[in-house]
Amino acid sequence: MVVEEVFAKFAKDKKPMALIGIFGRVQERVLELKKLGSWPREWRVPGKRTIDRRVNEAACPAFYEGGIPKIVAVTAGWYQPNPALFEASKEEGNI
Repeated sequence: MVVEEVFAKFAKDKKPMALIGIFGRVQERVLELKKLGSWPREWRVPGKRTIDRRVNEAACPAFYEGGIPKIVAVTAGWYQPNPALFEASKEEGNI
């Protein structure tokens, strides 16, 4: 969800997303999923620290094959899609 929110914000506004904004959007989505019955009952709504950890993981090369994370920090607390993903797609002819 973290990666999806960062990509959605960037696609809409061409701007990075603040960590607090990511937290708010992920919590909103989880609450929507709970209302729809699509969120496992035994799972709690993730808190700020949990979502912050997921953002850090999504921006860490160690969690991805090839070492290319899905998102990158542009400044402290602000994230955008990793430009290297788009460069790789151009080279492969996918864009």
